[in-house]
Amino acid sequence: MISKKRFLLLALLVIIVTSLVAMREVHSEEEPVVSYLGPAKYYANYSSACIIRVDDFVADPAKLTTIDFNMGKRTVSFQNFQMELINYLVVHHPEARLVFGIITGDASGENNTQLWSLYSELVHKYGWEAASHTRYHLLPPRTADDIAGSIRDIEGNISNYRVNTYIPPYGKVDGNELNMLRKLGIKIVMSDKPLQLKVPSNWYDMHITIKIDGKHPWFMKFLEVTHYLNNRIGGVTVIYTHATSFDWKSPGQMDSYFNETLSNIEDGRTWITVPSELHKYSVESKMLKVVQLNETTFEVSLKKPVDFQPIPVTLKFLVDGSVKAVYFNGTSLPELDSFGYIPEVGYKQIGNSLLISVIPNGVLQILSGGND
Repeated sequence: MISKKRFLLLALLVIIVTSLVAMREVHSEEEPVVSYLGPAKYYANYSSACIIRVDDFVADPAKLTTIDFNMGKRTVSFQNFQMELINYLVVHHPEARLVFGIITGDASGENNTQLWSLYSELVHKYGWEAASHTRYHLLPPRTADDIAGSIRDIEGNISNYRVNTYIPPYGKVDGNELNMLRKLGIKIVMSDKPLQLKVPSNWYDMHITIKIDGKHPWFMKFLEVTHYLNNRIGGVTVIYTHATSFDWKSPGQMDSYFNETLSNIEDGRTWITVPSELHKYSVESKMLKVVQLNETTFEVSLKKPVDFQPIPVTLKFLVDGSVKAVYFNGTSLPELDSFGYIPEVGYKQIGNSLLISVIPNGVLQILSGGND
């Protein structure tokens, strides 16, 4: 027979356990248990990144009047083919953004309104990146007029745009030129040297991974292998084409190679981005500081100011239960059905994994809808 004292102790124990269970149930209906895992290496927690680079866009409408496949100068033909390529990509691969190097020449301005309008549309509507490819496409040493003039041409003709990337003609750049580029605010210099397989450690010497080059039958196989590898090591694939990399016979041939290339890359695991975006994300994610204020609230900031307009950085969390809403600085963030390529603010839950993309700085709060 249970003594009265033991009975009271057992009753008290039952009350305490019941209260704890009830408190946990109430707690789980309001707030999930949240663990911060760190920033994703790439936006939206993509496995790898890919940059597609096209050189020798020429800001000269005189070279765009007709398409003649029998032209003697490949660069002129190529320039016409590029107009066809733009049309093809924005229709069939509208999210696959490219970085294009512009040779601005010395006739930029009013006479080139239509062409600059196209470049502006690519930048602002489709998220492509316009890089400087100098004014005159000369070998080094280059003058300030050649280097700084090209940057002024682009920024003067594409409103609300800042040039971040420089592509030196012939892949050659000297020390004086690099010093000038730094003073001009250039963040990335793209060379034509192999072999880029990871996030650049030196942004003033970004290499390429592979050329789109129909001369070599192993191009697509090499792309498949490097892309497979980069998806597993978290690497970067830089794909490059140029007027001299292949004697394109028709716009359709170029379209076909790009289509096959993108079919290999667009696998749902690869972030197709542009150099300045990858640079910003890399810098921000390394400087990120996240402090947990309570179980579901976090302060997100950068350890020091950056000299560019920040972009959304993806934060990874582990949550116990379903998420009802996410607030940043008191504003509800949109729940995203899926992540695209252009970084945007929002969140997505996949099982117990929660991805949240925000622009630092602010306070992040995660609310739960209870356990499923």
